[in-house]
Amino acid sequence: MYCEHTSHHPPVTNFHVQPPDGSYDYWGFYEFSGSMGANHLKSGLRGPNNIRFADGHHIRFKSVDFKLGGTVMGERTIEACGHIVFEDLTYNRKAVIVFSTYKKTGFWRKTESGRKDEFTGVIYNCEPIINPAASAKLLYGKSAAEITDLKQIKDMVGKPLDEIEGSWLRSLNIGGRKYWDIDGDVPLRQTPILGSAVLPSDWRFREDLLWLKYDYMKIAQKWKFRMEEQQRHDRRLRLKRKEERAKGY
Repeated sequence: MYCEHTSHHPPVTNFHVQPPDGSYDYWGFYEFSGSMGANHLKSGLRGPNNIRFADGHHIRFKSVDFKLGGTVMGERTIEACGHIVFEDLTYNRKAVIVFSTYKKTGFWRKTESGRKDEFTGVIYNCEPIINPAASAKLLYGKSAAEITDLKQIKDMVGKPLDEIEGSWLRSLNIGGRKYWDIDGDVPLRQTPILGSAVLPSDWRFREDLLWLKYDYMKIAQKWKFRMEEQQRHDRRLRLKRKEERAKGY
């Protein structure tokens, strides 16, 4: 697994995962995105995830956003929001999942329906994805349009292949079949590697975090500034080399 923080402003991290058996290739990048409202904080990761299996089957998808409520007053809450899209670039299929089925209607007499933790989605054949690079900017960039209702889907060809429904707190159902249930599926837990197997680049060796741990704020700030300057220097070198390649050097 390769991972590098390639940009500090904006914060961007690239990654690449290759298993020993070559069964798949997983790569992409994340750019942090955040916004603040009167009583909430919304954050997400822009940038596509790509996975290509050994037979050449290529899937591309995005992550969901999360909203932290009650930042100023009221109960502290967290909820998934927005949508996720999965693109099958090999067979021109898509899956779109919209989070939160909660709706409030009426002015004088308000009615409520659905739940904020529930989601609905659809799998369908789509119009041919001729230019994946161009469509990536429309689907995964900061200016990507938000889908709040499945009726907004415009590239569906024919009838839906399957429907998706569930809750990110309880279960996932696709085409009437349950694929995940929190009561029956035990999640895997990450175990930190200790000893000599830890790479020198491991975040636990970062000087700024070590000094922060022992409450030496001034020294920690100096190391953080030094690390940021190094990242900016590395970025300038990458941009310079990119320009040289474009000119044929």
